[in-house]
Amino acid sequence: MNAHLASSTGSGRREGVKYRAAVTKPGEALILPQSPIDELLRASDFIAELGLHRTEVVDSRLVALPIPRYTEQPEGEGRGARWSSVKPEWLWHPFFWLPERLASRYATTGDDGQRVVESDDQWALRVMWEMTASGLYDSESGEWVDVLSLAGLNIDDGATAMRITEWQLGIDDPDLDNLSLDALLRVEDDPDWAIVAAGSIEDPVRRTVWARAANTLLDWCYRTEADYEDNHDVQRLRRQISSILRTGQTFLTGITSDGFGSHNAEGIDPFWADQISVLDSTREDELPSLLMDEISVHCGDIRDGHWEATERFWEDYAADTPVGDQTANITRVDDGEDW
Repeated sequence: MNAHLASSTGSGRREGVKYRAAVTKPGEALILPQSPIDELLRASDFIAELGLHRTEVVDSRLVALPIPRYTEQPEGEGRGARWSSVKPEWLWHPFFWLPERLASRYATTGDDGQRVVESDDQWALRVMWEMTASGLYDSESGEWVDVLSLAGLNIDDGATAMRITEWQLGIDDPDLDNLSLDALLRVEDDPDWAIVAAGSIEDPVRRTVWARAANTLLDWCYRTEADYEDNHDVQRLRRQISSILRTGQTFLTGITSDGFGSHNAEGIDPFWADQISVLDSTREDELPSLLMDEISVHCGDIRDGHWEATERFWEDYAADTPVGDQTANITRVDDGEDW
């Protein structure tokens, strides 16, 4: 990793600036979730808390939180109308105040002359890296800069909350209209440094997330097996297997030990959907032991296939990226016995 990237890993907590706790925990990094599956569950709660619909956020598996999706503003409406559906008590959060250069997507022209627009994953990595590098997010405390406080506003004050609501509906407000994070986010001479930084880690971060998710599912399989051996509750076992399969379908559809695997006509690896069909086709009192073997082997293959990439990430990139103190990487689940 070059010195340019290494200098942009994080500036720490800013002096004289108000921070607020919100969702993230002390010591948590914004890039590369420590537990991808836990983050999936948390994401739904966060989206609902904001007052947004899932289609209104970028929910990348490579970062810790969904990010509100920036769209074109309806003509004739005030700046705040973009976030008219967001609960006003959340408008202090930096996610809602990204400058144009960070809110918009980059586009490049490939060797074939085709225009390639920055993907959701690339954009999410770029946003989260800038949040950390600028100190707008403090990973040590897990807190975020209160953007409204930069304008001397307190969202906990009833009059301010009403003012925010009116601004969201399109009423002009000079303080809010002129509020900008651009100066705080300029931590490099080159304002576009993060597009290069994010691109350099996208693939290793993605493979590390795959390995972590597969490893977690494998551990879940072994714990489910141990639970069944203790209580012999077939219905409970079937519910656990169903949850494992649907979680795998969310995280690992189309992924095999060497990346993206065999696909059907719709472009989707059918493993998870096929196993769900197998489970649904068996009797409710039938022990699906063979199914557990299939899931364990599949998860183990994915985990093992990407483990080397995960180790390379920690050796080559982690020291120079804002991924937090995760020196233990992921604890590799020991291979279990067949059923």
